Formats: sequence, structure tokens, C-alpha cells
Amino acid sequence: MLQLFRLNDPYRLVLIFILLVVIRGVWLIYGLPLPLFGFKWQLLGSWLAQNHMIYADSYDYTGPLSALVFKWITILFGHSRWIHIILSTLLIILQAGIMNTIFIRNKAYHENTYVLAFIYIILMCGVMDFYMLSPQLMSITFIIISMNNIFRRIDNQATDEMFLTSGIYLGIASFFYLPASIFLVSYLISFLLFSTAIARRLILLSLGAFIVFSVVWGYFFWYNAEESFFSSFFVAGFLREKIYYLSYSELLIQALAIIVFTIVSLSIFFTARFTNFQQKIQRVMFIFMISAVFCVWMSPELSGAEMIFLVPSAAFFITHHLLLLRRWWTRTFIPLVVIFSIILFPFIWMSQLAKEEMFLSDSSPYKNQRIMMMGEDLSVYEGNTIASPFLDAYVSKQRLEGLKYYEDASEIYDTILAANADIIIDRWGYFPKMMEIFPDLGKRYALKGAVYQKINN
Repeated sequence: MLQLFRLNDPYRLVLIFILLVVIRGVWLIYGLPLPLFGFKWQLLGSWLAQNHMIYADSYDYTGPLSALVFKWITILFGHSRWIHIILSTLLIILQAGIMNTIFIRNKAYHENTYVLAFIYIILMCGVMDFYMLSPQLMSITFIIISMNNIFRRIDNQATDEMFLTSGIYLGIASFFYLPASIFLVSYLISFLLFSTAIARRLILLSLGAFIVFSVVWGYFFWYNAEESFFSSFFVAGFLREKIYYLSYSELLIQALAIIVFTIVSLSIFFTARFTNFQQKIQRVMFIFMISAVFCVWMSPELSGAEMIFLVPSAAFFITHHLLLLRRWWTRTFIPLVVIFSIILFPFIWMSQLAKEEMFLSDSSPYKNQRIMMMGEDLSVYEGNTIASPFLDAYVSKQRLEGLKYYEDASEIYDTILAANADIIIDRWGYFPKMMEIFPDLGKRYALKGAVYQKINN
């Protein structure tokens, strides 16, 4: 099977794209459940598309650039999960093409092939959470783009501009997904270990990331929302209690096929000969692999989507291993075992190991209502319209503590009025206090059963 992609022919990407679409199409026919965190990203886009601003009146920690993408997806295409799957598919093939081109240009392998791109899209089908357009997936695009600059620096093809643009790419990746900022440290370590580091250029790398921060911070400063931005994105992003959609053991099991074949492929360090430059590239990719582990550790939530940061390193080492197979039977059978094991493992996961509470369930007793949920059960929004800033429990409760202060309470009140919810479900017990502080809410909503319903005058 690998023979199809061992030629240095860019048109092989067309065949790789068709394979990616076919594999994902089979999953959709089989029935691809929607994970709760994926549903939350859709809800965030729907809420922001109603002319609300992230952080100021959207209580969540999602990266500002990811939130912007989700907002415009909703504006342009509506509240549909299919456009998320389509866009993630296009993004993955773009990443595969960029990554393959980078490694061909830098002679990372003994032969120039499109096997790396093929293995990359296979790995991107190996965990069901990779099928969503996630902040992690968008973030890693810019990490992959910036790889070329590291390899050029190791090969002594460095310019000051290269360090500045690398910092900009990594800064953009971090504002899509904050834990990706660990790759800035990885780049600094790689420059220090595998090249002659010049302080000026390392400062330029940091300056590039700072430029991105300045632009994003300036935007929120302009709208007087810099404090909300800092507390929701940075403070909550790093200090909040982790959300466990999966335990660590379940996470390892979900990505078991990828992890096992990656570990086996690391044997190339001991069994094959490479040029000095190829060895440096391998060490950089190993540092990237360690960085992926730190991303999982730093992440505010634990889900299969976190494993995306492992995929570039895994694709690199697995490709190396497969290209170095020499006996005819190993060249024939081992690639088949690797490919089909990775593709089929998600079906085993779904049928035997996955927990139902990880996925969206149609448990809402309401239909076609504007709902505000002050609680953690996002499933209630299925079949309804979100009319609530309370997307993340930790950030929301931190903001609701502001009811003690006049200015913060006033902002919360304005946000609730602008939401214009038909039904308010209060699982945290804050709404009675709001009605006490703002008597006008008592004229707008009445308690009926376990929910507050809008009074129609």
C-alpha cells in the first residue's frame, strides 16, 4: 500500500484527500456521536453570533482566535456540526501537505515521498475526537508551519526575520489554544541544543509571540474588556480545576494504537544510520513529543482532542520506521497492520470502551426555546437556542461572585437582559439573589416548577 505514496508526486495528495474523505464518510454512515466539548464549541459560536463578545459577556476560557472562528462559522453556515467536520477534514489535508513538504525540503528521510502525509491522515482518523474542528486542531496548524524555521536554523540557513515569524506563528497557535504555548519553550530548547544560539534572535522569537499578544490584548483593551480577557483566558486557562471528560487511563486507551506504534517506531534511534542533520531533526521531533505530553498536563480539560499534539511526531517516527523496512514481507504486512489497527481502533473504542456520558444526549424536555442554563448540563440546549453567557462552570461562577460589587453586577444584569431567554434553568442557585439585587428581573421571570419562565405581557 505504501508504494502508492513513495513517489515524490504532489498529486498523491489528491489520493490522500480522497482516502481521508472515504474513512470519515464511513464513520458518518456508522454514526459519529457528538462529544460534549464539541457541542460546547458550537454553542459558543451560536452565542457569539448573536452579537456578544467573548469573555466580556461570554463566560468561557476558549482561545480568542478559536472563538472568532466558531463565531464566523455560525454566521456563515448556521449551527451545524457538519460544517465543523468538513472544515476539519480540509484543515487536516492542508496540515499533511505542509508537513510533508517541510520534511522533503529538509531531507529528513533517505527518500522523498508522500508517505508522511498518508500516515498523518491515518493517525488523524485514529481517535474519534479528532473529527471535530477543535481549538487544538487549529492551533497545531501554526505549530507545523513554524517547524520549517527550526530545521532551517539547525542547517545554518537563518535570518532574523525567520525568528520573528516563528514567534508570530507560535503566538497565534497559543491564542487558538493556550497550552500550545509550551511549544515556544520547545523551540527555544531546540535552538539552544542543536544550533548556535544568538541572544538577539532568541529575543526576536519571544518578540514575535509578544506582538500577537499585544494585538489581541489591544483589541480587548479597545472594548474595555482586558480584565475579563486576562482572567478568563490566562488565569482560568492555567489555574482552573481540570475538566475530566476522560481519565488519564481512558485517554491512553483511546489513543492506544497510536501510542503503541509510535513507541515501537522510536527503535529507529538504535537500529538505523542517519546523517547528522537527520539525527538533529529526529531529536527536535522527540522534544515535540515531550511537549505534547506537557500540553495534555497543562490542558484545562482532558479529552481525546488533546492527543492531536502527538500526531506530528507520531507520523514522523512511524513513517521513518515503515520506510526503513527492507524484507518484502515486512514491507507488505507491517504497514497493513499499522494502518488498519489505527483506523479500526476507534470502532472498538466506541463499541466497547466509550462512556455514554461523554456524548451529547437528546435529553432536553424543551424544543425551539431560548434557554439560559446556569449549570453544567449543556445537553438541554439540543434542539433549542442558547441564550446564556454561562458556558464554562468555573469561569461563570468566578464572574457570578461579582454580584457583590455594583459594576460587575451591572454587567451581569445587562448580559442577562440582552440574552432575552424564554427559560432560565438555575442549577447553581444564583438567580434568586439576582432577582433580589435587580427587582426588575422578578417582573420579567416567574418560577414555574423547577425553572424560571419569561412573563409574556
